[in-house]
Amino acid sequence: MTTKLNIGCQHVKKVGFVNVDLDPLTGPDVVADALHLPYESNTIDYIESTHCIEHTTSFDMFNREMYRVLKMNKLIKITMPYAYGRLSLSSDHILHIKAHNFYKYEVGNKHKSLNPNVTWEVVTISYRHCYPLYLVPLWLVGSVVEGLLNRFGRRFRELYECHWGWMFPMQEFTITMVKK
Repeated sequence: MTTKLNIGCQHVKKVGFVNVDLDPLTGPDVVADALHLPYESNTIDYIESTHCIEHTTSFDMFNREMYRVLKMNKLIKITMPYAYGRLSLSSDHILHIKAHNFYKYEVGNKHKSLNPNVTWEVVTISYRHCYPLYLVPLWLVGSVVEGLLNRFGRRFRELYECHWGWMFPMQEFTITMVKK
């Protein structure tokens, strides 16, 4: 049987998933902290997490826990607010994340000594801007930047995050990775 987790589900329950949340009032299937999941190692086939990681206290602990429960060569899809975007300004967001935060876990990274037992292969990264249409200049710039980010590779994303991300922030991004 395939076991799929929806981590930090809140009130959005996904059919075919085990919906996990820390807040019992949201009515999850399993009440648990994303940093300490009640599953044995290498038992989960797929993980989806939407706007959850920014509420945790440790980016590395979240990644280690997801890595622990996920089976080898299986996917995880994480959607989160972009560090400089409007969606990351909520007072209950502890972490502010950019895509390059995930690169340290990639296969072949020279800095693997940080987490030698956690290795992901980044499959896709996609950005989404949320400028309202009535702000036509920002909406157009956002659309162009979003298109460039989603079309070109990692090198362009690194340039964007280092130099232009604060000026033309995306609102959220989704990263899909496979456990290696």
